[in-house]
Amino acid sequence: MQIISQKNRNFALRMNRVFHILLAMVAVLMLWGCMEQRTVGLHYNVICQIDSIFGKDSATLLVVQPDYKRLRVLACDSIHDGKFSFAGQLAVPCVAIIKFDSDSVPFYFVLESGNTTITINRGDWIIEGGPLCNSYMRYMNKRQHLKAEMEKTWKAYVHMASDSTLKRQHEEMMFRHDSLMLDSMQWLTVERINRGDLVSDIVRERFINTLDSAHLSHIRR
Repeated sequence: MQIISQKNRNFALRMNRVFHILLAMVAVLMLWGCMEQRTVGLHYNVICQIDSIFGKDSATLLVVQPDYKRLRVLACDSIHDGKFSFAGQLAVPCVAIIKFDSDSVPFYFVLESGNTTITINRGDWIIEGGPLCNSYMRYMNKRQHLKAEMEKTWKAYVHMASDSTLKRQHEEMMFRHDSLMLDSMQWLTVERINRGDLVSDIVRERFINTLDSAHLSHIRR
């Protein structure tokens, strides 16, 4: 009886060790699952308002694949009283586009975890989102400001040329101003590309072909 009792005790000890090993494995798997869920479960929420003058009925949210050669439809929504929204989950932040129909001009922004608000007016898009999205919008706003300055100079040049008030000194001054704005825009693009983040990839894809050879040589490979 004592031998049988000892065997039972040994068996119980072995089963107890097996139980604790299995329990530890389950805990590790549950922890890994939670970590994985946090990684792939980045929740996004895009809230949009569009001016009724555009007369749009629906909107589509697309994401740009990493090779920049393909688009993937992420969500669609109908527009009611100028409002529409998209919500879902992302594995990682990505480049996104909102389109209204096949003829509409797409607008790039960075879709990332958290809330993004987009207001579409007659003249512009106002976008506020996460750090990457806001960084891209700061770049675009600076670029747009420089383009507006160049357009203003060109309009003044055309106006003065048409009414014969354009003098050589005016022409030289406008040329210097235009060259300065263009140089500033190109350096802005170089600096943004060289940061090496997701926004850099967007800027590289969209604007690297606007750089002349002198500025292109400063791009880090």
